[in-house]
Amino acid sequence: MSQYRAGQIVDVPCDVQAGAFPSERLVTIETVEGVMSGFIRSEYVRGEPGSRGSIRGKVARVSGNIVEVELLGSFFTSTGMAAVQASSLQSIAEHRA
Repeated sequence: MSQYRAGQIVDVPCDVQAGAFPSERLVTIETVEGVMSGFIRSEYVRGEPGSRGSIRGKVARVSGNIVEVELLGSFFTSTGMAAVQASSLQSIAEHRA
């Protein structure tokens, strides 16, 4: 069973690249359906262009080891919902420990 619950804020791992504007980043996330890419404001991204980083998301649903996370940004093939493996996420509380 997953340790995550609806409404919880989590960090979702991603690859970070420069966006078209200085205030945004292009991020790529590995989901259970495949790769998801889109633009996110740079203040919502942890990590510099050319590195591995993370973005904040809000857990919408949990089904076993799959967590559906709502993400801020403009994604190419999604409405901003990403289904990811629970093992790839990190809760925000874990950062503070």
